[in-house]
Parts: sequence; structure tokens; C-alpha cells
Amino acid sequence: MANSERWRAVIAAALASSMAMTGSALAAGWTMHELETPLGDKGTALRVTAKRRPDVHLAIACDADTGSRWRAVAVVEDPNSGAQLGMRGDVVIRLGDKTSRDVWSVRTTTDERRIFSAPEATRFARRLLRAEADSPTAEVTVEIHGVGGKPVPLTFPLTGLGATIDRIAAKCGEWDIREKD
Repeated sequence: MANSERWRAVIAAALASSMAMTGSALAAGWTMHELETPLGDKGTALRVTAKRRPDVHLAIACDADTGSRWRAVAVVEDPNSGAQLGMRGDVVIRLGDKTSRDVWSVRTTTDERRIFSAPEATRFARRLLRAEADSPTAEVTVEIHGVGGKPVPLTFPLTGLGATIDRIAAKCGEWDIREKD
């Protein structure tokens, strides 16, 4: 084997290894967390951190008692976040090559988290699952107005959502998030 062939084989192996590790690291981005719901109840969420904003998360969540009193796909801003999101609920959503506008409810919890909830949680979660199934590198950007009035774009990776969605569905009173065949 010539040196150039060995070099190509080493590069190909390193690239394959790197891609495999990156894929599993991204899939591991969706994790389970406890939270306080906007209703003041204990809740549970499957969430992923926004790119470049470690204090803002995209969550698929429900109340922890029955799993059916409150269900949401929401953007959750941690207390004292540098994102400084405002209280306006009109958002712009970019998913793939489609852009849409929507009005989300906005609430602040007693622990000072701001929660922006999509109006049709199941429908929006299914859109996220479809986008991830169509492209392994899919992302969703939710643009929310900041305290100064300027839009704050928040981009969330969707990689690994399909592999982990059943964890939250089971916690949420068997929430039927996946589309029927």
C-alpha cells in the first residue's frame, strides 16, 4: 500500500469516527429535566439547549402528576438569562425552508423562568419530528422579541429527537406525539 493510500485510509477512518461521535453527542443533547410549569405544578421535560444560548431551551413537556393537565412544546428561558427575552408572544418559526408566524402564550414561573408555549403542542411536536426524520441535521429557529423589541433568533438542533421522544410521551400520560401510520 502506497503512502498516499495509507494517508487516505487514515483520513477516512478519522472522519468516520468523528462523524459517529458527533452524531451520538448531538443525540445526547435531548435530556430529561424537571421544571415548574406555568400553572405552578411540578413538571417534566425533554429538552435541548439553544445554539449559542446555554440559558434557553426547547422543551417538550407536561405536568408531572397526570401528564395531561399541561402539555407543551415551549421555549424556556432560565432566570437571569443573557438572552433577555421579552413578554411578547408573537414568534417567527423557521423549520427547514418554511417560515411561519404564531402567537404563543408567555408566562413567568415562580422561580423566574419565562416559558413561551406553542398553541398546539402535539401538532408542533409532530412537525419537529418530521423535520428531523427528513434531515439528520435539522434545526428549528424560534425568533422571540427581546426586552428591547429586537427579535432574538434561537436555534435548536433536532438531531436525536425521534430516538428520545418516547421517553417524554410515556411520562405525559402516554401522550400520542407520534403520527399514526
